[in-house]
Amino acid sequence: MKKFKLSLLVKLIVLVVVVYGTFTLVDMSKQLSAQKDEAAALTALIGRTEGENAQLQEDIDALNTERGTQDIARNELGLVAPGEIIFREANR
Repeated sequence: MKKFKLSLLVKLIVLVVVVYGTFTLVDMSKQLSAQKDEAAALTALIGRTEGENAQLQEDIDALNTERGTQDIARNELGLVAPGEIIFREANR
């Protein structure tokens, strides 16, 4: 009888460990899936941000040219080149 109780106790302990291990693995699998999704979203965000940075760097490089400086002077500051005549609409 003592051997039967010990055997039943061992089986019960093994069953509890297996059930606990199963639930732990399922939970870890869900967490891993969520983290993979987050990593994919962050990778996409990094790609978009690098593209925006490249475009901004191109804009900066274009502004550091003589043509870029002239465009800023004309469009932002309203300056004109010597001898240049500006015509404006009366409706403005």
